Amino acid sequence: MTSEKQRLSPSWEKAKALSAIVATAVIPIAIAWSGNWYGQLQKDKELQLKYIELSIQILSAPPSPTNQAVRKWAVDTINRYAEVKIDAQAENELLNQQLRRIIEEYDATARKILEELNR
Repeated sequence: MTSEKQRLSPSWEKAKALSAIVATAVIPIAIAWSGNWYGQLQKDKELQLKYIELSIQILSAPPSPTNQAVRKWAVDTINRYAEVKIDAQAENELLNQQLRRIIEEYDATARKILEELNR
């Protein structure tokens, strides 16, 4: 039994040394990789936000026959990056009406509903 312990002991010592070497190399690489991944994820989110902001600016301009393609691109871009997708009816409104006018109409409707609820 003593000889068995002596045989395992050098094996465990080698395993400890090997795990220390692996941990010394793997942990910094894992930290660097995860930091890079998180940074890239943040950059992607910032880029998506800029695309949505650009799309909103495009939809804030009055619609015309010459800007229908870019308005369609703006709606498609919002649908791609937003968590809540624009349905077909809202997409049609955005393509044919200026965004400010749509918002004003919805604000007026919301105010009426709130007034009725408060009565």
